[in-house]
Amino acid sequence: MNKKERKHRILEVAVEHARLCGIHQITRQGIADDAGVGAGTVSLHFNTMGQLRRAVARHATRHGDPVILSQLLVDPAFKKKLSQAHKSIALEYLSGNI
Repeated sequence: MNKKERKHRILEVAVEHARLCGIHQITRQGIADDAGVGAGTVSLHFNTMGQLRRAVARHATRHGDPVILSQLLVDPAFKKKLSQAHKSIALEYLSGNI
């Protein structure tokens, strides 16, 4: 697996973890274990957990992921950056309509 593929795999796993346990509950070691890399490799691609969480948030907004968008909606730091369309997706999900 080359460097680009490794970074993509780490992000995929981080998104999956965020969907399952929450964006603020993801851990470097948990992601590393499931991505089949070391924790240092996660840090190499995403220097801080903040960077990794922002990458997960960008992925969620690009793909309209209602599970993660709903998590972002209740986080003041992320909420202010969500578009009205993304807020609507999150609210629809939270109301059980998606």
